[in-house]
Amino acid sequence: MLSVIHGRGQKEVFIEGLRLMRSGTLFIIIASILSFIAGVLLLFALSWFIPRYTGISIAPPIEIMPVAANHPGRVLEDFLERILRSPRLLMMGLIIVIFLLASAILNLIGLWARFIPGVRRLGSVNLEFSTASTLIGVGYFWGYLIILVALITGISALAYTISTRNLFGVVASAMGLLAGVLIGGLLVFIGNIGLIILVYRLHEHEKNPLYLASAVLFIVYIIASFISMAPYIGSFISIIDSALLFIAWILLYIVLGESISRAGATPSQPTPPTPPIPPPL
Repeated sequence: MLSVIHGRGQKEVFIEGLRLMRSGTLFIIIASILSFIAGVLLLFALSWFIPRYTGISIAPPIEIMPVAANHPGRVLEDFLERILRSPRLLMMGLIIVIFLLASAILNLIGLWARFIPGVRRLGSVNLEFSTASTLIGVGYFWGYLIILVALITGISALAYTISTRNLFGVVASAMGLLAGVLIGGLLVFIGNIGLIILVYRLHEHEKNPLYLASAVLFIVYIIASFISMAPYIGSFISIIDSALLFIAWILLYIVLGESISRAGATPSQPTPPTPPIPPPL
């Protein structure tokens, strides 16, 4: 990998980039675990906890459907009132929110403060990584930033318009939220393409099959993300998709450690000495 890098300073920058990437990958792995725990707790709350402590089934019986259709606000208010009267359910919701917030914060720290700066260091000493560095920087930074802003503003606007029963405001807030998430998602997709290019470039230099396996899993993850939008099978595909992404990050974490060890043991290629100038005749 370091055959195209001259000088001790460039080698140290390259190794530092690998270490930052590996550290960011660890943050992302921990965030994925927390997100998985939050998902399991949410599924548990929806399937058992809410019906047990509120008396409301998530799949309502047929006889209340006309009431829900004619008075959706009343059904929602009754649902929220019963939840607020259940301390255990509120505690469960608080735990889920804490896990989700911790997951989001760790994920953003791993990407913005670790992984992206590490990739930029690789691109600064080797132009073969410059394209991947640009795509990852633009896609992951601006993509997740737009999604974060869209979620905060969109959900706040939705909550306000629903409380004021402003139908036009509800529709406008929902469309704005959807537009922000779609734009951010498109940028994140660009970042995913850059990640695949980066991992494949590392495979070309290292000839380590774990890099190739990780790149293949990232490609399968992107394809499965589109398939998960299909009805009926979408939920099942999304679970498999998340598992593949988790495995891909673990493989990348392992193989980056191997690259760091190998790069540290490889002496930097010295700059060729300037030949002596012969004395004038």
